[in-house]
Formats: sequence, structure tokens, C-alpha cells
Amino acid sequence: MAGALSQIIGKTLAPVALPLMRSLWPSDKYLWPVALMQGSARSDAAQEVWSATPDGIQLLLRPGIYPDCAMLYGVFEIKTVQLMRSLLKQGDTVIDVGANVGWFSLLTAKIVGPSGKVHAFEPLPQNQRRLQANMDKNGLKNISLHPVGAGEADGEFEFYSFENDMLASLRPVMEGGTKIKCQVRTLDQELRDVQSCKVFKIDIEGAEAMALRGGTDFIRRTKPHIVVEFNVDALKAFGESPASITKLIRSIDSAYEPFTIDGFSHKPITQSHIDTWNTRIYENVWFKPKGS
Repeated sequence: MAGALSQIIGKTLAPVALPLMRSLWPSDKYLWPVALMQGSARSDAAQEVWSATPDGIQLLLRPGIYPDCAMLYGVFEIKTVQLMRSLLKQGDTVIDVGANVGWFSLLTAKIVGPSGKVHAFEPLPQNQRRLQANMDKNGLKNISLHPVGAGEADGEFEFYSFENDMLASLRPVMEGGTKIKCQVRTLDQELRDVQSCKVFKIDIEGAEAMALRGGTDFIRRTKPHIVVEFNVDALKAFGESPASITKLIRSIDSAYEPFTIDGFSHKPITQSHIDTWNTRIYENVWFKPKGS
């Protein structure tokens, strides 16, 4: 009886309540655990099922695993989604490095419309499969899937893949990973014909510096808004830190300034805060080019 009730709640109340809560409180910090609880209570929790999200896109998701559950109920990286909506317009170009199954790629593709373009980089075959299926299901023709990772040099590299496909990395960021060989390309080479870019989002579990170094010319040419994940533990596995990433971006173009990504306001991040960054929770940071 209790199990049946949980399934009813998960399939009827959660799809209504969670999107309402995100509009009142634009932070996924406390909402995604609720999404995981509700998704895990479903009879199809471990299966890949087509799911309609509150944002109007269809995704092939596993309701009982994170981050799929958060995408299902529209509470995945809420503040970053809001930032994307505020920055983008019809006709813009977006670069999504670490596209996973396409959450940001599909959302931004709808925002920029047929006259816009999204370039999605995803090296893992299992993620590419779902990303391509999601693109086809939603009829989005303005997404180009680059089936490669973004790095400092072209080549074939070993990635560590985990049950939670979001955590795939060039380093063993947690135990129990499976090694898989994937192709890696520099952004400068892959995007050599792209002349404009409004938003460049990068989330590749600590390897952000490698991708940035391989995209120096592209960044200088297009001067996009950069959204990058700061994950202290993942960065440490690559000998990097929030301070080193900030220094690297500013060495590419000194006009970049870091800001918090907040649903209500965006505040400049001081250098002292960057230097002492020690939160164990991953956080996206917005590097805004001056004058934009």
C-alpha cells in the first residue's frame, strides 16, 4: 500500500509541486533530493523511459538516478538555466562541452531557435546514444553533435565511465569506474569555422583547463560568456583549482570577470574568494566579458 502510494505521489504530485517550488525558490540544492526520492519510488525507476519535462522537452531518462531525476522534474541546475534564458536570444550560438544526454543543449536549442546553433560535445557512446535520441525525439535540427571530448591536443584517451554517466572523466574521480577509449579534439580545430558564440558552457569533471587551453583562439575570437563548473575535488585530480582556472581564463582574455550564478542577482566574485575556494559542492561560475 505504501509503495503504491509513493508511486502515485511520484507520478502525479511531484511533476506539479517541484516546478512550482523552483519558480519560488530558484535553487536545486534542496529540490533535487526530493526529485531523487520521487523518481526512485517509481516502478520504472531503473529503466530508460521517455519523459516530458516542465520545460517542454522530451528526454530519455532513468527516473531513479541523479541527474536524470532532476531533469525529469525540471530542477537540474535551475540557476544556470535561468542565466542561459537571460543571455540568449533567437539566432545565437551556444557551445556545450560535456553535453551528457543533452539537458542544456536541448533547452538552449529551443531558445535560440532555427536561426541559432548549438554545438554539443560528448565523448561517451552511451551518452551520445541518448543525446542523439533526444535530439530526434524533439525534432531539433539546430544541434550539431560532436562525438568527441574537448582537450589540449587531438588524440585518443581513456575515460572513466560510471553508472552515473554525468561523472565520466579522464581521471578516476570515484571508485568503480570502467575505462573506455574516446576521441578528443581541440575546440580550436573543431570550431574553426564558428565565427560567433554567445554562451560557452563547460562541465567536464575537472578537465576544464585542458579544454580551455585547446580553445584559446576560439575564445579570443568570439568572446563568449563562459559558464564553467568549479568542482574542487575533480579539479584537484588534474592538478587544478578554481584559482588556476580563473587565472587561465584571464590569461586568454583579461576582460573576463567571475560572477556568482544566482536566481535573484549575480554578484562579482572577489579574488580572495577565488583563492580560498574550498566548498565541496560543485558550483557553476559565470565569467562575463567586460562591456557585454
